[in-house]
Amino acid sequence: MVVATDPMPNPIDKFVNNITMYRLLLYVLGTTSAFGIVLAFLGVLAYSGPWLIASCVTLLVSCFVTNRLYVRLYRASENVESSAITALILFLILFPPSQASDLVLIAFAGFIAMASKFVLAIHNRHVFNPAALAAVVIGFFGWSSGWWVANPAMVAIVAVGGLLVVRKTRRFGMMGMFLIGFFAALTVASPSASWLNAFVSWPIAFFATIMLTEPLTLPASRPAQLAEALIVGALIAVPFHFGPISSTPELALLIGNLFACAFGLKRLYRLRLVEKKELAPGMFDFAFASDRPAAFRPGQYLEWTLPHEKTDARGNRRTLSVASSPTENLVRFGVRIPENPSSFKRALSVMEVGDDLFGSNLGGEFVLPRDPSKKLAFVAGGVGITPFRSMVQDLVDRNEKRDVVILYSARTEKDFVYVDAFDRAKAVGVRTVCVPGIIPEDRVKAEIPDFADRAFYLSGPNVMVESYAKMLKTLGVSRRNVHTDYFPGY
Repeated sequence: MVVATDPMPNPIDKFVNNITMYRLLLYVLGTTSAFGIVLAFLGVLAYSGPWLIASCVTLLVSCFVTNRLYVRLYRASENVESSAITALILFLILFPPSQASDLVLIAFAGFIAMASKFVLAIHNRHVFNPAALAAVVIGFFGWSSGWWVANPAMVAIVAVGGLLVVRKTRRFGMMGMFLIGFFAALTVASPSASWLNAFVSWPIAFFATIMLTEPLTLPASRPAQLAEALIVGALIAVPFHFGPISSTPELALLIGNLFACAFGLKRLYRLRLVEKKELAPGMFDFAFASDRPAAFRPGQYLEWTLPHEKTDARGNRRTLSVASSPTENLVRFGVRIPENPSSFKRALSVMEVGDDLFGSNLGGEFVLPRDPSKKLAFVAGGVGITPFRSMVQDLVDRNEKRDVVILYSARTEKDFVYVDAFDRAKAVGVRTVCVPGIIPEDRVKAEIPDFADRAFYLSGPNVMVESYAKMLKTLGVSRRNVHTDYFPGY
């Protein structure tokens, strides 16, 4: 008998899951930048080490100062990590300086990048990738983007760091589609071109993992994200011209950003706390009033930003599923706050009614199938119950009947939350089974004897989701009938 165990995550997952996306990017870009500078001092790269340092410092200062200026001007929340990330990306793609006057244009690039986040914005979200836009703009002033990060001596560290980022964001599909578009177009345009040489000498690894997956300019839906990746990959491989404008990787990305705009930019929501209550020991429900209607589908997520002092390594943002239904007036999420919380959760725990936080990057494909006749099985672990609360509350409010079985696992009987919503959902065909501890295979088969005919939705910590996915595979459940929702280190 196969039993769903609770294995320890591997060291890589443990690392990427315990820091925020912003902090991981900062580590990856910082390490890559430092590595490049060392190679320059060793003579491996044909650039001056001191001038690379000067370029890096100039961009960090320019981006920080510009960000601080616009934050005060627009009365927005400040994210120092974001300005540092933009500076390091520009550092790695702009041609290195060789004289003091060059630093003026490099500083100007930092200004353009950070200003674009505020000035070129729709619904308070920036339209273009800031670093790509800055590289295009200073090209009109005669400064080349260069992409010196695309060097055979750096390809290994770029690829490893980039894969960590993709592992964290789970955007392997986008990366793969970009590579398909690039190499397919390259083969058509230059049949004799070497794929290996293109990968090593072109900024493919850096672009596919760092530039393309920038979250704030992506379309909301996964199909649109894959389409954008395919288009951008093909544009990079095939030279094109618009009058005096020649093709560059950054221009290809801006065209992709325009494609994303056609599918709607993700909005920024200002959320004011209305209610906070403890549902179970350490498990809290937060309810907010939004400054604009939050148009989402049950089961989707938001990135929640809570500016606070003394931010720790995990930053001031978390990606959490929305626990409320679109039919409700308030936007809710549920979160566990341990005895020794992160700075984010500590700040969350002391929020008072009337305090604000921000929601953005609404998205996710963990939603109910369009066909209401499809039999469903929800498997939740701990706080992973939150997207299911959104789904069943929506069914209740719209009086839509569906055949749903929920297997809900928690540490103890005291840890089950939102049970009132699931009790009400009995009227629309939802049956909930609460199981303290791990749910073994024989319990799954006993509670859901027609498991082979159902679509399974798994939600919870990575190791739990992966464990149950393996169990279902062993039981013979088709992979296309298994949908997963992860909580990567929130």
